[in-house]
Amino acid sequence: MRDAYADGNGTEAVQMEAAKPTMAPAAQLVSAALTYSDGQRRFVRTANARFCVRDTYAAALAIEDLVAQQQGFVTGNQIQARVLDTRTRSIAHARRLELTEYIVEGRLTVRVPSERTQALLRALASQIEFLDARSVEANDVQFDLLAQALARQREEQAQQELGAASARTGRADHIAEVIAARNQARASRDEALVEQRRIEDRIAFSTLTLSLYQPALLRRTELPDLQAALREHTPSFGWRLAQSLRGGWEGLQVLALRLATLWPLWFALICLALGAFLLRRGRRDAR
Repeated sequence: MRDAYADGNGTEAVQMEAAKPTMAPAAQLVSAALTYSDGQRRFVRTANARFCVRDTYAAALAIEDLVAQQQGFVTGNQIQARVLDTRTRSIAHARRLELTEYIVEGRLTVRVPSERTQALLRALASQIEFLDARSVEANDVQFDLLAQALARQREEQAQQELGAASARTGRADHIAEVIAARNQARASRDEALVEQRRIEDRIAFSTLTLSLYQPALLRRTELPDLQAALREHTPSFGWRLAQSLRGGWEGLQVLALRLATLWPLWFALICLALGAFLLRRGRRDAR
């Protein structure tokens, strides 16, 4: 079965109906890595999936709605058409038929609360015609958080020690060095705090990268055929033959006129030839 789409510019797109999946996509998408938790470990959860949909644009909009329902948000949405093959041939009335096979692909990056990730993946099953691949990861970052917290504590302690040292000495040159060192310590503390908050955000919201595509489309377009139009307006053989004969006669006339402009050369050659003839004849008579 095929679905056909047409516009007012002589373009028609035909799509082959996708095969029905042999297995429920929801069962293919879920994973215990998205739900496991305990009191000590902290997980950063990510998921990647590539799947076929019936219509890429419609599916992308539907997925955005599903993400919003799970209190998530979309950070990236890219859709593009990729040409697989193009063929052309001439048809009647100086027209050219162009057939283009292409697919429409999309890539969505979404973030959703970690506890709702499994529910979102289950809801995605309504948009999937066939699941190509999926991967789910849950990375334990409890030690990364501990490292950032310790780094922030070290920098705060360093600031306090630098302030105490500056108060004891009172030297202007030493105070300047202490101020520079404290500024550097504040910068390191802020970087550690930002990195800690970034990790906590990745724990709170999982990141999903969804690659979707639809079955190949065939685009049929009629275009003007310049070569065919030129052939249709090419003059007949008789007319071209007459033009060639006329051009040859005109060329012969031009050659004759150019030779006529060299009459002094012809006159000199004739005189030389006549002089040579008379000289040979005089010698013959003398004998």
